Amino acid sequence: MKKLAVALLVVVIIFAGVISVYYYYSYYPYVEDMRLNISQTRSTVGHNEHDLTEILKKSEPTTVTVRVTATLIMYSDLVFKERQRQWPIHWKFDQVLWHIFSYIHFSDNDMAMLYFAYMPSPYSRDSGIKNFSWYYFEKNADSLTREELALLVTLSYYPVKKDRVNASTTAEKARKLL
Repeated sequence: MKKLAVALLVVVIIFAGVISVYYYYSYYPYVEDMRLNISQTRSTVGHNEHDLTEILKKSEPTTVTVRVTATLIMYSDLVFKERQRQWPIHWKFDQVLWHIFSYIHFSDNDMAMLYFAYMPSPYSRDSGIKNFSWYYFEKNADSLTREELALLVTLSYYPVKKDRVNASTTAEKARKLL
């Protein structure tokens, strides 16, 4: 029984060491880039940050969904482009660990800002709330009204073209957030 406990302890120590080495070499170097993106997004949305995070909390995606989406997009932008060919299992392993490590460094509001920093625009190659707000409203994100912010959050999950008929259903979902 004592040998089994020692063997289990050795396995746990080795696993913790591997995770620590992975964290130090594969995640930690990107933390400053993520913090820079958070601060840039906060300056982009300006006084609308509180409204934007409150609307996001009321919308359909949960904070875990926002964190997972932000982590996926962050990893893709910061790391995956450098490593063009990866095995799918390596990608998934990285995603899980990046998600876990995100709880160490970032609050839910920080992750919301990262989501808005990398917010995918379905009809433009550029991403982020700055480009998204220019595409849909032709104005800066810090000058959007609360209604436009709600529509922006909704459009990030239910993208539609400006001239599509189903834009009215998206707008109705946005009004329910207010």
